[in-house]
Amino acid sequence: MGHGHALGADARAAGRDAARRAMGALSRHTPSLVLVFPSGPGAAQALEGVREVVGSSPLLGAAVDAPDLATAPPGATAVLVVALASPELRARVGGGSVSCGVRGSLEAALSEAGDPPYLAGPAPWLAATRDGRSVFALVFAGSAEAARIVTAELSRRAGGRLPVFAAVAGGAGGAMPGQVLVGHATHLATRRVVSYGAGGAIAAKGRDAPVPAWVAEEARLPPGYRSDRHRAPLIG
Repeated sequence: MGHGHALGADARAAGRDAARRAMGALSRHTPSLVLVFPSGPGAAQALEGVREVVGSSPLLGAAVDAPDLATAPPGATAVLVVALASPELRARVGGGSVSCGVRGSLEAALSEAGDPPYLAGPAPWLAATRDGRSVFALVFAGSAEAARIVTAELSRRAGGRLPVFAAVAGGAGGAMPGQVLVGHATHLATRRVVSYGAGGAIAAKGRDAPVPAWVAEEARLPPGYRSDRHRAPLIG
């Protein structure tokens, strides 16, 4: 296992630097899985920099809050990269957009991962256990509610046998790429037609203190649907 950490205003360069340090600690094997945890405004660019170094190795991670950013120059991005390498470790990685809703995003992620066989009931998991292999799932979701839904669904498909570890991605800086955050007023006005997950408190421009936010996950009603309205007589 190797790990590397970098901090800088050039997020892409920071990603490359952290990845090179992690890869430099590996002696023999190519990475079986690379974990990436960027923080700051350049998270997407940092991920691109990591990819330039690790090539086609499976990549997984989430945006996080980095304590060292508190004393960093404005606009800086921090990146932590952990490279795992072993001939006994194999990983399948997939992701989905929040625009598809939680369940749609899960299906897209599983399809990209090649539809892992361990989600076809308990039999594949039991067979792997008899062969001396350990199988588990890592989930990074945009909200606590999304993490709960995905974890429960993966466990159900595996017959309750597959260990699933979940974490909520994203820091206090705002929405992740492809994610929609709303405030109290919008949440209150649209919660009957849109399913939301808790987004926690975020730092918003123009506000002295963190404000509560909700993550839009999926529509509850089909496009164009309008609920029945109460009609009142017109009085002239």
